[in-house]
Amino acid sequence: MGGVDPEASQSTVEMRRALVEETTRLLRLQNVELRTTNAVISGKLATYGLHLGSAIAHTVAGGSLYIVPVRSQHRGRIFLPFADSDPKTADLLSKLILLARDGEIRDPAILEQIRGTR
Repeated sequence: MGGVDPEASQSTVEMRRALVEETTRLLRLQNVELRTTNAVISGKLATYGLHLGSAIAHTVAGGSLYIVPVRSQHRGRIFLPFADSDPKTADLLSKLILLARDGEIRDPAILEQIRGTR
C-alpha cells in the first residue's frame, strides 16, 4: 500500500539489523560488520555484501550470488524464536550464517559462483 516496498522500508531494515547484531553475537561471528543497509562479511573465500532490505548477496569485488532458500516441507523447518515469520528475514539470516562460515560450504554451485566472481 502507498507504493512503499516493505523489504526496503527503514523500519524493516532496522529490525533486520538488530536481528543480525544479535545473531552474530550469539553465534560469535566476528567476521561480520554492519553498515547502514548492508552487512559486510569477511569470509575465507571472499568478502561479501548482504543487503538488509532485499537479502541480495554479492561478492564485494564481483557480482551477485544466487543462493536460493530451500522451502520444501519434506525437509522440515528451521524456527527462529527471536524472529517474526517473515521469510525474507529468515533468508537474510541463513545467507549471513552461510557466508560467514564460507569455508564450510560444500555446494558446488555456490562455490563455483564465489570462485568465479573473485
